[in-house]
Amino acid sequence: ALALLRDVEPGAGCLPDLVTYNSVLGVAMSAMQYRLCLELLDEMESVGIKADIVTYSTVISACDKAGRYEEAVRIYDRLLDAGLMPNVI
Repeated sequence: ALALLRDVEPGAGCLPDLVTYNSVLGVAMSAMQYRLCLELLDEMESVGIKADIVTYSTVISACDKAGRYEEAVRIYDRLLDAGLMPNVI
């Protein structure tokens, strides 16, 4: 999934969007790659893609699964700062 994200050709008019990033984040979370999730969150925001509740929930879950509770709280605070409300799934 990450390779596909990296191989997208900007000149072909096919840029990664929120759904693309959320899909890759889901795969990274399942693979216990919390650092990659954090990097992807920063990357998507740096290119102007606004994270949604799914994005933040996925990254928080990845941090939780890795036992990185302080990181999870930091991302939760970013969720609140973005004006989003937490949800329960």
